[in-house]
Amino acid sequence: MGRSGAFGRAHRRTELYALLRAGDVAFAVQRELSKRLADQLRERLPETASLPPGFDRLFVATYNDMNDEERHGVGFPRQGATILAKVLGHPTPQAEG
Repeated sequence: MGRSGAFGRAHRRTELYALLRAGDVAFAVQRELSKRLADQLRERLPETASLPPGFDRLFVATYNDMNDEERHGVGFPRQGATILAKVLGHPTPQAEG
């Protein structure tokens, strides 16, 4: 295991680090988009104030009251997570089904 083995391991570590950073960025974007949508829904639908915290609870409870743009916004962060999973080589529910 000479230089080529060490180079291969270093290359793989660099590649894995880049994928981890991409995951961090994707998560931050997903969280920001979800927060914006949640804020928009809470402002437009004051009855949501009584809901427990959590994006998923809010989105499920308000889905029928969402307009087309908001419904598209609910799917977008999830699509980003699916794309990242595919890049990382993880199975996704769509790919398995």
